[in-house]
Amino acid sequence: MANFRLKLDANSTYEGLALQIQKGIPHLASTSFTLNGIELNSRMLLRKQGVAHRSVLNFGGNNKLTVLFKSSAKVRHGRVGRQSSHRKALSC
Repeated sequence: MANFRLKLDANSTYEGLALQIQKGIPHLASTSFTLNGIELNSRMLLRKQGVAHRSVLNFGGNNKLTVLFKSSAKVRHGRVGRQSSHRKALSC
């Protein structure tokens, strides 16, 4: 089974961050995501500088990642891809 990695570039604060990841990403110990130095691991926790933050992770079927920044009310969209392909850098 392939490992998945998603890397996003976005300049914003992480307060109230909610991640909604859809399209069958396996819930495995080896699955992790990074967002500007913040790691989202398979236990669905956001970690920044050793501190765990609650997050929301929903799995569905349309292959879309939505990142919500509560403080700015901006929505970022990106595609979920396999580790070595289809990485998406998001602009602000």
